[in-house]
Amino acid sequence: MILAKKKIQQLLITFFVLLSISNITVVFADAKGDYINAGREGIGRITDTARRESLTSLFDAIVTCLNASTGSIPNWEFPNTAPASRIELSARLAVYENHPCSNARVQFFDARGWFPVVDQYAVDMFQYIASLITVESDRAPALQAAVSSVVCLNTESSSGRPNYFFPDSEPTDSADLQGRLNQDNHPCHSQHSNIFVTIRAPSPGATSGSEPLSTDVSGGGAPTSGIAPGTIYTGPGFVNVTPFSTFGRISIDRIINNAINYISGFLAIIAVLSIMYGGILYMTARGDDAQVGKAKQVITLTVVGLVIASFAYLIIIFVTRIFYGG
Repeated sequence: MILAKKKIQQLLITFFVLLSISNITVVFADAKGDYINAGREGIGRITDTARRESLTSLFDAIVTCLNASTGSIPNWEFPNTAPASRIELSARLAVYENHPCSNARVQFFDARGWFPVVDQYAVDMFQYIASLITVESDRAPALQAAVSSVVCLNTESSSGRPNYFFPDSEPTDSADLQGRLNQDNHPCHSQHSNIFVTIRAPSPGATSGSEPLSTDVSGGGAPTSGIAPGTIYTGPGFVNVTPFSTFGRISIDRIINNAINYISGFLAIIAVLSIMYGGILYMTARGDDAQVGKAKQVITLTVVGLVIASFAYLIIIFVTRIFYGG
């Protein structure tokens, strides 16, 4: 009976070790893999065989492009760093018209017969930024701000729908979406406003707010001149924020969410390594009761730590949503 019990315990420990090893791929899953899996899953739901095969071919062209490199940088990391999520990767493809894989993505959506409103918005933001800042390298901060705005719009809210549906329906077009984003209570208002704070230019569609800095970019760089802080302008075409007080602003909820993501990833790695360590101790104990006890203690403490961390995560998310929405 004792031998049978030990055998069962050993099998359970082995199972958890193997499960932990398999979960390493989840912990280190990259944005590219998630993006590809989500795209193929969506195409797989299309019932028309010919249409599904056609879209699969076009999507495979996107995948091939993402796996290729331009210079020393893999295309999926364009412009210079790996995206944090599939949503950010999708946002970069939408915002950066000079992305190596942008044309492949446009061809896919053209064949699909549907161009997302958020993508229309992304194109409009790129063209607006490009019209003001002619030197490509100088556009980086504004384009990154646009990516952040698109990520926010595509992020699921507490209602179960993406933020671009705010307040209660899908926008009819890019202009409608921008009009909603200019409202202070929109979940992505600060990210949208940051685009224009960064380039110090007016937001299309805004109707009131503080006078932005001059949009004279004849020198090729970002605008640098403007009127004195505090001067109020009520005419058309100006973002409803004060550039001098909100320059570089990042919403507190985004900071919290980013911190949670980094900490969660770190804890997940530690948990996987700890369970593997405990499993190895158990399987190599060879009847050593002290080592068996140590192995059980390591695994038990790891599981308890994960439970506590999970509850802490849920509490933080709950409080964040109460105070900051989304």
